[in-house]
Amino acid sequence: MQATNSPKKLKASAAGEDVEAIKADMQALEQAMYAISEKLYQAANPGAEAAGTAPGADPNAAAGGEGYYDASFTETDDNK
Repeated sequence: MQATNSPKKLKASAAGEDVEAIKADMQALEQAMYAISEKLYQAANPGAEAAGTAPGADPNAAAGGEGYYDASFTETDDNK
């Protein structure tokens, strides 16, 4: 299904009461958007996958940077 038809079909099914049709059309739209996003990513970053950079990967980690920290915190009330 083409991405241009997916929103129209979802809008039409959302006007009805068939939950399964709505879910199917939402999934079709999601898949179409994934395909578009993948093409946009490849166009913006040619050769990125060949270099080992995966979509969503931390660019600092690949460059030897510190990346991110998994931390915990405790909220305190200073007004007590």
